[in-house]
Amino acid sequence: MDLEKLKTFVRIVESGSLSAASRHLGLGPSALSRQMAVLESEMRGRLLHRTGRGVEMTDLGERILPRARRLIEEAEALEAEVAASSGVFRGNVHVAAVPAIAGSIMTKVVYLARQKYPDVVIHVMVGLTGQVEQWIQEGKADLGFVLKTAPMDDQVPLASSRMLLVGKPGDHFTQPAEIAFRRLNGVPLIRPGGPSGFRRKLEDMALEQDVTLNFVAEIDSHELTKQMVSAGVGYALMAELAVQQEIEDGRLSASAIVQPGLPALFYLVHGSQKNTGLATRELSRFMRNVAEEMSRLGTWR
Repeated sequence: MDLEKLKTFVRIVESGSLSAASRHLGLGPSALSRQMAVLESEMRGRLLHRTGRGVEMTDLGERILPRARRLIEEAEALEAEVAASSGVFRGNVHVAAVPAIAGSIMTKVVYLARQKYPDVVIHVMVGLTGQVEQWIQEGKADLGFVLKTAPMDDQVPLASSRMLLVGKPGDHFTQPAEIAFRRLNGVPLIRPGGPSGFRRKLEDMALEQDVTLNFVAEIDSHELTKQMVSAGVGYALMAELAVQQEIEDGRLSASAIVQPGLPALFYLVHGSQKNTGLATRELSRFMRNVAEEMSRLGTWR
């Protein structure tokens, strides 16, 4: 059985049509059709049906697809292991990061990794901590940068930051360098969407301090939250690393939350070690080194 033909089958399924797979693989539709005909002959049955909208799998195709993917993954893992034994790392690594540091650290990581590991392709996804953790759990991401408001067991944070109350430029409420948590009572706040440890921590603190939190909007996008704050829609609680540049440029104003303070701790998390490839383990080590150097030099922006 030719592994390349299995790869062609998987690519056609993922692309949804022969023409789309053809563009991705750089082969003509007729060449792909011939490969599929040979593979279907070997499998003794049709794997795909052409439709007016593309292709659909047959029952046999649906049974074959997961096994084909596993064979391809195992072959690629074996190839990567052989390459790594000679000091060459190869493969795809999916990295998810919270917006607060995605731009700074991932730009640095990808730039340096392209020089050190030219055969490793890094795929970057950006999401809130809850999304990053979900992607890790589902296997969509191999590594993830998350933000926590409490220390994680047996882990040292890559970086730490203060949590700020962020307002529009020149806002009088955020003119002081610090603001007590109790002063958030009734203040119009924009909160991140979905369940998260940060939201739970915030709500617990509000109960302890007898503070009524007034959420006027729920936004999943970090950048859109900044735009809304700048327009005066409301205030947001954000890590200092996430808004440091905007504050310096005068595009936003901010006060550090105190009494009690809200820490922002950044960690690198990963999926099951059993399913972690050599390239992922090497990139994890590399990213920790890059993050520690950036933290030491104060170049997280």
